[in-house]
Amino acid sequence: MTKIRYITTLFVILCALFSGQAMAGTPGHKFFYVQNADSLLRHNADSDELRVTAFNAAEDCREGHRKYLRGLQREMIH
Repeated sequence: MTKIRYITTLFVILCALFSGQAMAGTPGHKFFYVQNADSLLRHNADSDELRVTAFNAAEDCREGHRKYLRGLQREMIH
C-alpha cells in the first residue's frame, strides 16, 4: 500500500510540474507588445501631424469647391 501511495504522490507532483507546459499548447504563450513611452509619443505626434495635414487639405478642397460654385452662380445670373 505504501508503494502505491508513493507512486501516486510522485505522479501527482510530476503532473503539477508539467501541466503549465501542456496547457500552453503548441503555439506557446501569448505576448503583448507594449510600446515604450518614446515611441508612443512619436506615434501620437505623427498622428497629430497627419490629422492637421488632412484637415488643411479638406479645407482647401472645400474652398475650391465653393469658388467653383460661386463661378457657376455668376454664369447663371448673366
